[in-house]
Amino acid sequence: MEANEVGPMPENVRGRTVALLTTLAVLYGCSQDAASPSEEPAGPEDQESGVVSDAPVSGTCWTAPEEAFAFDFYFDDLSQEVPCDEPHTTQTVSVLELDSPTPRNADRWGDWCVDQVSAYVNIRTEHWVPFSALLYLPSKEQVADGASWLRCDSGFPTNFASTDMQRVDFTHKNAAQDHAEQLQACLDRPPTVTDQSLVDCAAPHAYESTGRVAALTGLSAFPSAGQLRRAERQCREGLPPEQSSPDFETVASWDAKEQFQSGRYFGVCFVHRTDGSPMD
Repeated sequence: MEANEVGPMPENVRGRTVALLTTLAVLYGCSQDAASPSEEPAGPEDQESGVVSDAPVSGTCWTAPEEAFAFDFYFDDLSQEVPCDEPHTTQTVSVLELDSPTPRNADRWGDWCVDQVSAYVNIRTEHWVPFSALLYLPSKEQVADGASWLRCDSGFPTNFASTDMQRVDFTHKNAAQDHAEQLQACLDRPPTVTDQSLVDCAAPHAYESTGRVAALTGLSAFPSAGQLRRAERQCREGLPPEQSSPDFETVASWDAKEQFQSGRYFGVCFVHRTDGSPMD
């Protein structure tokens, strides 16, 4: 069902491309062509206009229960359309027409959907928030009536596994910049621990994202430990004055090693107190 991304920690699985940083390849001109899925497309599509007959349109907001974010949930009969200024879980970024609305065909468009969502949310090295890219097929009832489209939605996860989405009352478009504070990632454990939920940044917490990404480019091989340590210094850029003292340390949570590609490697920046005391 999903191509989800919350951080560099989890590995790729079926329809959840849990990739945070490989999506930042769009910054370096390497995003997938809009007409190219990970394999040959299963049927005709209209990427130019993004309009598919009888399908939802880009910008539509939805609210859905946690069940709609399950690993094997494809045929969406749970999402309810709502105004975007009301609490919602996802927003449609793009829609494609498929020759056959099957999970296999949907999964082929996972990487494309991640690129679409990261651009829509406006993920950049200087403003990052945890986000998910989710693929939905029509409900089985709609498929029986002839519907054959694929919906690519954005969401903001509540945990690294992307098993539920935050309820927000603003458009997802440009949200990484316009709503960075509301979408900031705060954690009780180190960001390398993948089995954890995001916590309320208004309450005491151990780590918080800085909104920036450390980037290594032009690499001919996987970076050494020394290269990673030097690149991690980028995480101190843009820190507020109160976090620029030796009382605070920054750390980059690097993408999974297998996601190293085309000479680029990225890590999400987090800050924490040097003595381990809570941040608030």
